Amino acid sequence: MKSTLRIISIILMICASINMNAQGEVLFEKDSYKFPYNLNEAKEEFNLEEALVEISGLSYLNKSTLLAVQDEKGIIYHISLKNGKIKEKVKFDKSGDFEGIELVNDDVWALESNGDLFRINKKSKAKKYDTFLKSANDTEGLGYDPVNEQLLIACKGLAFKDKKNKHLKSIYAFDLESKKLLKEPKILIHLDTIAQYLKSNSMGNAGRKLLSLLNRKNKDLHFKPSGIAVHPTTGNYYVLGAVGHLLLVISPDNEILAVVKLKTSKFPQAEGICFSPKGTLYIANEGDNEDATLQVFKLKKGIKE
Repeated sequence: MKSTLRIISIILMICASINMNAQGEVLFEKDSYKFPYNLNEAKEEFNLEEALVEISGLSYLNKSTLLAVQDEKGIIYHISLKNGKIKEKVKFDKSGDFEGIELVNDDVWALESNGDLFRINKKSKAKKYDTFLKSANDTEGLGYDPVNEQLLIACKGLAFKDKKNKHLKSIYAFDLESKKLLKEPKILIHLDTIAQYLKSNSMGNAGRKLLSLLNRKNKDLHFKPSGIAVHPTTGNYYVLGAVGHLLLVISPDNEILAVVKLKTSKFPQAEGICFSPKGTLYIANEGDNEDATLQVFKLKKGIKE
């Protein structure tokens, strides 16, 4: 198995690393790494139209437009970055549970929650690619790794085919040359032994803060991936979790660089994430009784990702 990320290491260092200031609720930063965004202060925020209340994925098209999908229809939505309005709709399939979208060269890729991928060309013709992932894996995040020419698929549900290892969350890689999903996860987020470290009570407030994120009944962290994006300058993986309201930053060497707590008032259900080529961060929140939203975050001044 290529890599296992043990979040225990976060607990061992977190006392010296917690940062709860106005720059955002950063629970952990590794060594000299500084999380480069202030998620408490969006540069812009748009209320999205009713058609996007179930928005589930984002991708960057150009400086004026983002691409989006929602989890009920096989439609690509073009969203204006001037006002958040829908500029164009492109139908590529019948209704389905679409959870992720990614632009790769001239093609758009869309992900269903059962692990199936759709490649949509310029003529809006779609080709389906089956993977060994199933509905139980509940695939919710789709990102693009240009260095390795891979699509990244984040599983909200089971990490593997069976129901074992419920303490793990997995991210798989789909090779764009062979058009095959690699058998082993590219990243495993390992959560099962956090509880025993917290029981020692040696972590003080830091341990109690992580304990508040722990589901004691299931002995599992309240973190289920809902989106993934690759930062354009560093290649770091940003893994969004609507369940648990967390954002993980993971290096290309598979080290956790930061854990950020997302405020529920600003991120009620964060489902979509993407970047511009210059590093502007976009996060979309699904609506419920309110409008879905799109938030725009610039890099902090003086901090380079």
